[in-house]
Amino acid sequence: MDFAYNLTNNAHKVQIYQSAGTYVYTLPKGITMVYILCMGAGGGGGGGFTRAAGSAGGGGGGGGTGALTRVVIPKIFLSDSLIISVGTGGPGGAGGNPATAGTAGGQSIVSTNLGGTVALNNLYIAQANGGSAGNPGTGAVGGTGGNGGTSTTNTGMGMVSLGTFTNRIGINAGDGGFPASGNVLYGGGSIPFTAGRGGGGINAATPGLQRDGGGITGRGFVPDFEGGTGGNGVAGGNGPNGSFMMKPFVSFGGCGGGSSNSTTGGNGGKGGQGTGGGGGGAGTSPSNGGAGGPGGDGLVIITCW
Repeated sequence: MDFAYNLTNNAHKVQIYQSAGTYVYTLPKGITMVYILCMGAGGGGGGGFTRAAGSAGGGGGGGGTGALTRVVIPKIFLSDSLIISVGTGGPGGAGGNPATAGTAGGQSIVSTNLGGTVALNNLYIAQANGGSAGNPGTGAVGGTGGNGGTSTTNTGMGMVSLGTFTNRIGINAGDGGFPASGNVLYGGGSIPFTAGRGGGGINAATPGLQRDGGGITGRGFVPDFEGGTGGNGVAGGNGPNGSFMMKPFVSFGGCGGGSSNSTTGGNGGKGGQGTGGGGGGAGTSPSNGGAGGPGGDGLVIITCW
């Protein structure tokens, strides 16, 4: 039985939560098993550095993806309803001198509902950590990309030991350019997602040469996602937003913004579900570097049979 992908809703036996917030789900009567997929939110990308004309400036790093947890547990061990908390995607950092880092993505949690709260971790059924934020670019280097969400175990989560538990760590994001931020090849991570990409920068050796932001090199059914183009005498291009698909189950991080050698750097794109935002491109004073893109909210899917 294809629990994760056969998502036709049958008497509310499949529920999908894609927006940050807290929800209560009443389990259908007559079921015997519950499958839960839980993904943490993505981290925000770092802001691009605002440089003086003729000097160097780095792009912001992308945000990391959340971790992913899967649990299969017999219904007999659960209460009649579950509390679902979907993590909030981290906001991106601001461009400037100094630029600022993004914010880490929030955890996603599913717990059995015995007291109206998700604070008691011994009632957790699934927990997935959010991705780390991208760091800002500076006048000396591009910002480092955020790490993927760290793994969780069933230690301290008494409910999980009653079922089958697996966990996958998140994917690390791309660094900001100094000057260039490279593309990432899709399919190289522990889950079928990509993290946020870094923004483009400018170095002192070629201060009049702008650079593109980092993108995603696709393969198979996945197309290329180009980063924002560098601006030669104009603003840097914004990085494209990431995207999310349920069938097949894939999500893409935001691409990096392009740098500009005379005005504003491009903003990083927003991450798809559970993935990080792109980093902002370096800008030139008196305009600002680009802002980092926000990370995508987490994800919870519940399937009953």
